[in-house]
Amino acid sequence: MKPLKSLSVQCSDLLAYLLIPLLSLLIPGRASRKLVRSASHWSWLLAGELRVSLRQAANYVDIEDHAQWLQRARMVMLLEARDLGLLMLGRQTTVFSEIAGSAQLSQARDRVLIGMHWGPSIAILALLKHLDQRPLLVFRSVERSILCHRPFFWLYLVLSVRHIRKMCGDRAITIRGAGARLAEELPRPGTSVVVLDAPPAPGRSTLIGTVAGHRVKFNAGFPEILKASGRNYHFYAITLQPGDSGLRQLELGAACSPGDALIEDYCRYLEDHLLADSAQWRIWQVAGQFFVARPGAKTTKAADEASLPAEQLY
Repeated sequence: MKPLKSLSVQCSDLLAYLLIPLLSLLIPGRASRKLVRSASHWSWLLAGELRVSLRQAANYVDIEDHAQWLQRARMVMLLEARDLGLLMLGRQTTVFSEIAGSAQLSQARDRVLIGMHWGPSIAILALLKHLDQRPLLVFRSVERSILCHRPFFWLYLVLSVRHIRKMCGDRAITIRGAGARLAEELPRPGTSVVVLDAPPAPGRSTLIGTVAGHRVKFNAGFPEILKASGRNYHFYAITLQPGDSGLRQLELGAACSPGDALIEDYCRYLEDHLLADSAQWRIWQVAGQFFVARPGAKTTKAADEASLPAEQLY
């Protein structure tokens, strides 16, 4: 990484992942949302990773206004970081008050919430813990190599994992060996959160589905684990509402029994969201690991080298 580029990345990370969240702790929630809204229009902020995401997204969905797409994706990322700071340092009520429909989660007790990397969703674990629903989440450990290149982003990821462990306790499951732990934990009391669009690791067994006319791949193990658990499930999302308010809406689908239609139904759910507001999908930078490449398809060098960040998977 060139020194000048490195400096711009570090400054961007410092502002997005630390300074804006810290300042948000000192001002009312409405004012901090206004700060995030203003910062989301700064085209230089988080520009590198967002440009990669935009190029990847354009391979799979139609994007009419690139500047508007980047602004909305930036707002999602900034709200994620801001909400983490508020949740960790005693401002849960502020975050909860901004998510309409969160009371629906009482219907999901002792069930499985199946979601995606969608919108500013970091509050889901805190909401479940607040309702005494013993949340479960599978997460990735932080890769130490990130510290050398992006120390402020690395610190944000470390804090994210600390938040997961605090919310979930012994039901925080690292991705290595997660299948066996999920098989043990899903039948037990508690509300489990599973993010189904995480790209499968190389060499793993996969299932194939179709999203927005493109073939996609899923880890093959989870549907069978879910069936064996006997737990009903809901599709869910925490979605940024239209406009620049920064307010969110919790969507909770009807309860479903585990069956053969899980992947097909999930593909429709993900497709509906991607076609409606693709800027809210937080992992476009690794889309090439989720979508099945077409013969002769090309990706950017940055996308080829990307890996799913060791961040919160909710």
